[in-house]
Amino acid sequence: MIRAVKVKPKLYLESFGKRACTMGYLRQGLEVWSWPVKILSDLKVQVWINKTLETIQLDQ
Repeated sequence: MIRAVKVKPKLYLESFGKRACTMGYLRQGLEVWSWPVKILSDLKVQVWINKTLETIQLDQ
């Protein structure tokens, strides 16, 4: 089941383990770290709607 939820651009997200983490705000972009190296910076997330070429920016 897919559920539509209003996105909060100022929402802080994080997911972490012993040596790696993903963190940041939707509008500013996410960072991915694997200690002591920053792997990604300013990661932006988009969603594709099934059977279309339209994308949705999650920071809107």
